[in-house]
Formats: sequence, structure tokens, C-alpha cells
Amino acid sequence: MIQTELLMVRIYLTESEHKAHQLLEFLRESGVMGASLLRGISGYGASGTLHRADWLDLSGDLPLLLEFVDDAAKVEAVIPELLQKTEPGHMLCWRVTGLAPGDGTAA
Repeated sequence: MIQTELLMVRIYLTESEHKAHQLLEFLRESGVMGASLLRGISGYGASGTLHRADWLDLSGDLPLLLEFVDDAAKVEAVIPELLQKTEPGHMLCWRVTGLAPGDGTAA
């Protein structure tokens, strides 16, 4: 098994901010290896206001998570721009280990 040390970043957003697709495009253009935008069905933040979808209205102000992973150099290169475009405290970053089959030797 091949193990690679990477950094994972999660950014907390809401639909009403209208930032998610702009940030996703920035990550793609910056060459980040992959990112996912996830739409929550319910959540709340510091304000305590509960945002949730019900069966009649799936287009409200729902929580969004933007996650991406890459090597430390790439993540550290994009973080300053992301910090300018997001709310303080809405971004988390932690070390992860990427796993792939194989023994690390070239075939």
C-alpha cells in the first residue's frame, strides 16, 4: 500500500452567500487535485439559526461544505486567497493520509 501525506481543507458556507461555485472554480483553476461541494439538509452556525430543507422547499438557505485535498505545498499556496474570500473561522485544515494500492515501486 502506498501512503501519501496530504492536507484536507473544509470550508463552511451557506447557499445565500453565493460563493461556493466561485471558490470551486478558483480551486480548479489553481490546479488543486480535487474538490467536492456538498449540500447539507440541515445545520446551524454561530447565529444559532437552524437552516433546513423540508419536502416542499429544497431551495432555501442550506449549509454547504466545500472540501478539497492536495499536497501541503498546493494547499498552502491557495489558502491565503481562500481566507480573503471566506468568513473568519469557517475554514478547517488537517493532515490526512492518502492510500493507494501498490508497493511504491515502478512497474
